[in-house]
Amino acid sequence: MSFSNSSNSGYESHYYTGIGNDWGGQLLCVEAGSEVNYVHPDFRNRASSLRLLKNSGNCY
Repeated sequence: MSFSNSSNSGYESHYYTGIGNDWGGQLLCVEAGSEVNYVHPDFRNRASSLRLLKNSGNCY
């Protein structure tokens, strides 16, 4: 399983288990132009929402 962010606009992709206004349960975030090729099996089929946030420098 992999996660990616093909954006080049300076936004990170933040993946969450919650939906709507429930942004709790962040799984991980991916910096613009990056890809995470291996994610622990516990994360499989758990991401239910995505937010794009300004780069913080704290992501993969």
